[in-house]
Amino acid sequence: MEPRLLYSLAADAILMVHAAFVVFVILGLALTLIGKRRAWQWVRNPWFRLTHLVAIGVVVLQAWLGALCPLTAWEMALREKAGDVVYTDSFIAYWLHRLLYYQAPAWLFLLVYTLFGGLVLLSWIWIRPRPFGRQGHRDAKPNQLSRREAQTHSDVLEAPGVHLRPTQPSDFAFVCTAESAPENRRNIELWSRADHLACIDREDCSHLIIEDDEAEPVGYVILQGLTSAERDMLLRRIVITRKGEGIGRRAVEAIIRLCFDTLGFRRLWLEVHADNTSARQLYERLGFRVETVHQSDTAPSAMVRMALLAGDHQSETPPEPPASP
Repeated sequence: MEPRLLYSLAADAILMVHAAFVVFVILGLALTLIGKRRAWQWVRNPWFRLTHLVAIGVVVLQAWLGALCPLTAWEMALREKAGDVVYTDSFIAYWLHRLLYYQAPAWLFLLVYTLFGGLVLLSWIWIRPRPFGRQGHRDAKPNQLSRREAQTHSDVLEAPGVHLRPTQPSDFAFVCTAESAPENRRNIELWSRADHLACIDREDCSHLIIEDDEAEPVGYVILQGLTSAERDMLLRRIVITRKGEGIGRRAVEAIIRLCFDTLGFRRLWLEVHADNTSARQLYERLGFRVETVHQSDTAPSAMVRMALLAGDHQSETPPEPPASP
C-alpha cells in the first residue's frame, strides 16, 4: 500500500475519532438531562460523568488559550503528507470535515464552548453522580441498608409474619399503588416512580418492601440518615396495605432493633400528621416522644415530630400504625 494512502487512511481515522469526541460531548449532556427526568441510573455513573466533564473542560481550556486541538493538528499533518488529496475521493471525510471545521469568528466558538462547559458543570451539581466505587441499583443490591448486611444479624429485619427486603425497580408498581390507596394517600405525599428510584440511589437512604410469610408484599418502608454523622435515623415513610393485622407494628419494631441494636444509632425519629391520632398513639406506646409541632407547607394539618432515643424501647404490642408521611 502506498505511503500516501496510508497517511490518508490514518487522517480519516483521526477525523472520525474527532467526530465521535464531539458527539460524546454534546450527547453526554443531553442524555444526562434526559436521564434525570427518566431516572436512568447509568447517567449517575461517576466515570462517565467525570470523563464527560474533563472532555468539555479540555475544549474550553484550549479555546481560552487559543491552542489548536491535538486531533486537528495530527490530522492536518497526515493530510499534508498524503498530499491533501483525500477530500476529492472520500465522501465521509469531506462531510465530517465540513461539519467539524465550520467557519465562524473565534470569539463565537469561545462563547459557545464556555457556556456549554458551564452547563456541564452545573449538571454535575444538579444531577449528582454516585460516589466512586459504588455500583448502581441495576447491577448491585439496591440500597444502603443491603450493603450493611455484613454488619447485621440475620434476624434483624424479621418479625413474626413479617420480613423486610430491599426494594427492586420491579416493585414500584406495588409501591405506587399502595401509597395512592385512599386509606394511605391522605397521610403521605405521593411520589412518582422516578422519585422512588432516586431514593434508592441515595447514599443515606434505604427503601424496603415489607412481605408476609408467603413472600407477598404488604407494605414498604423508607429510612433515611443511614450515613448521618449524628447517628440519627429518620423513619421517612411506612405504608401498609393490609390493615388490622399488626404488620406495621412488627415492621416498626424490626426497624427499632436495626436502628439501635445493630447499627448503634442514638435516635430514631419521624414526622406524623397531627390529626393522625392512631399513628401517634402507636408511636407513643413504642417509646416515641413528641419533640416539636410545626405547620407543613405541603400538608393541611400540622406535623408532629416524634423521636425514640436509644434504650427507650417499650415492649407493648399495640395495633399497627396507619401510613405516616
